[in-house]
Amino acid sequence: MLVRALRRAAARLRWRVLFVKDLLIGLALIIGAAWGIRALWRPVPPIWSGTRRHVPFRGGRVYLIHPRSYLTGILPLTALLASLIALGLQFLVHGCARLDPALYSLGPARAFVLLGALAVPLTVLQWVVNAVNRPARLVPPGLRDEPGWVARRWRPAEVTRIRNMRHKADRRARRRRRQNRNEPGAVVRRQAGQARTPNVR
Repeated sequence: MLVRALRRAAARLRWRVLFVKDLLIGLALIIGAAWGIRALWRPVPPIWSGTRRHVPFRGGRVYLIHPRSYLTGILPLTALLASLIALGLQFLVHGCARLDPALYSLGPARAFVLLGALAVPLTVLQWVVNAVNRPARLVPPGLRDEPGWVARRWRPAEVTRIRNMRHKADRRARRRRRQNRNEPGAVVRRQAGQARTPNVR
């Protein structure tokens, strides 16, 4: 009798330990993947508006991410992280099913497989945007005239023309800023501001 009671107690303890393990793994996957999705999408508004010209990471040799392809570049990564969230939910369901078998379900596992498979066409879309900078709706408005790597390789003259146009536009913008800075009214306002500023030594 004592041996049977000890075995039952050991089995209950084992199930509880496994439940806590599944719970911790599931929560770690969900929290980590959610944090990763937030970190990926946080730079999207400044990159899309043109106020930010660099990306948090550029990827690897096969999977490059540029400012013009940042949105399509994070779509496959988002799908993979979302699949990890589904995997974490499956761990939670599996842990709860240890206590109540009626709670068992394979729904999160199916979502894990579907989201992982969705990353494949999204990766192909990223390669297309890097190659031809199209479709234009997925490229930031200020970068839609940039050539992809296909145009850079096969049409270098057009790439040079676009680069020269941008340089000329930048020079005109700098010239306008200098002219506005040197206007009589601007000089008077600047001198007045300097006069109001105390000379602290």
